[in-house]
Amino acid sequence: MRAAATVAWGVPRRAVVTPLAISPCEYQRAGGFVGSTLPPPGIRAVEFHSSSSGACVSSSGAALPGGFGWLTPDGSTCTIALELGIWQPVATGASPPRRCSPVDWVGTTIVLPVFVGSNGLSGSNGVLRIGGWVGFAVTGVKFPGSVGPARTTCPSGGSANCIVGEFRPVELIGGGPGFAGPEFDFGARLIRLVR
Repeated sequence: MRAAATVAWGVPRRAVVTPLAISPCEYQRAGGFVGSTLPPPGIRAVEFHSSSSGACVSSSGAALPGGFGWLTPDGSTCTIALELGIWQPVATGASPPRRCSPVDWVGTTIVLPVFVGSNGLSGSNGVLRIGGWVGFAVTGVKFPGSVGPARTTCPSGGSANCIVGEFRPVELIGGGPGFAGPEFDFGARLIRLVR
């Protein structure tokens, strides 16, 4: 007697991810293309707050005034469950949320949400529209109170915050309500048992 299983795979509509959102500008600046399953190659720094005019930030140095990429984690872990297309409130400030220690990410691959819009409001009134997921193999981090390895710096220098590493394809295992279209594709895949 033989058993057979059938699996389906595609861009997940929902995911449990690290609560740090990046802009598609950062992905594209690295050489990535939305809708491609191949991530951009090479080690790079993704900045979340910078005084550099060339960075993917507003004139205030942040994704939106008072917003530094952080979202509020769920429960007691440094993760958040999100769904594509939702508007998610930001966590204010440059420091990691209390339950997050970015230095622990070094040597691991994390899944980051990609935001594709904001309401432009400042501080705790700011929200980001979630538009995708991307894998990132972390080799270094620099945030207030969490730097590793010890001499990690960001390209813009000064008070800039960043993660250093490489974009990677990632596979998520689980259920979920179905798959999304290519406009949400940053290389993350959901593998789901359907029979």
